[in-house]
Amino acid sequence: MWNTVKAKVMGLKILHGFCNYCTQRHASVGVWVNRTPEKHRRCGQVPGKTRLFATRNYLSTEPPWRVLFFGTDDFAVESLKLLSASRDSNDRVVESLEVVILSNDVPVKKFADQSKLPVHIWPLGDLQGRFDVGVVVSFGCLLREGLINQFPCGILNVHPSLLPRWRGPAPVFHTILHGDTITGVSVMQIRPKR
Repeated sequence: MWNTVKAKVMGLKILHGFCNYCTQRHASVGVWVNRTPEKHRRCGQVPGKTRLFATRNYLSTEPPWRVLFFGTDDFAVESLKLLSASRDSNDRVVESLEVVILSNDVPVKKFADQSKLPVHIWPLGDLQGRFDVGVVVSFGCLLREGLINQFPCGILNVHPSLLPRWRGPAPVFHTILHGDTITGVSVMQIRPKR
């Protein structure tokens, strides 16, 4: 199948068309790709001199984004505060912000209520087209592939350790219990099966 101008793949804005195989294969590189017919033997397409340019603008709509935040504890509240403040700032990175929680008695719920943010209780239904990006901070549940794929710009996970050390639950407790003198925060993109 052939992609035309402004196709979107893997959260990258594609300025020129390319076949699906080559777009999937080369979009994340972020450079001009000039493929001649002999380079397309795998997909069987003959693009001639079609070019692909991928930029890190994450979605053709560009900011501000519609954000769905997944979180529970006080650590998550700090990230939620920054996202909430961005709605009212001059740069307007966040257009709308909604929150997903596991139960009603968590600090994120309290902050969301104070800030008049819409709150959803886990598990979620279909979100297709409602949000551009997800942010997960201290949520405690694995997100299934079908949910991850509903966010065109992907999902970011804020993790309170320098990965790979103390990956998984309770990284702050492990950092303290093991007497680590250096720690930090890792931000990563969530992908299905990774």
